[in-house]
Amino acid sequence: MGILLFCCFSSMGTVLDALTSKFLSKLGEIIQDEVVMTCRVKKDIKRLKINLEHFTAVREDAEALAIEDGGTALWWQNITMLCLMWMMS
Repeated sequence: MGILLFCCFSSMGTVLDALTSKFLSKLGEIIQDEVVMTCRVKKDIKRLKINLEHFTAVREDAEALAIEDGGTALWWQNITMLCLMWMMS
């Protein structure tokens, strides 16, 4: 009876060990994926910030030129309208 009980607990231990190992492996994969996504988001935010700074500089230049030149004012109006339409879509 004691040997049978030992074999039963031994089998349960093996199963639990396998399940624990699989769980920890899957948890490691999930954590690795989250770290990769977080790094990508940081890079995307940095790139968007650079693009926003560039667009702000272009906008300021265009507004300054629009004050001086009617053709530039019309061009800037068209660009602004296109940007608004793009943001609404």
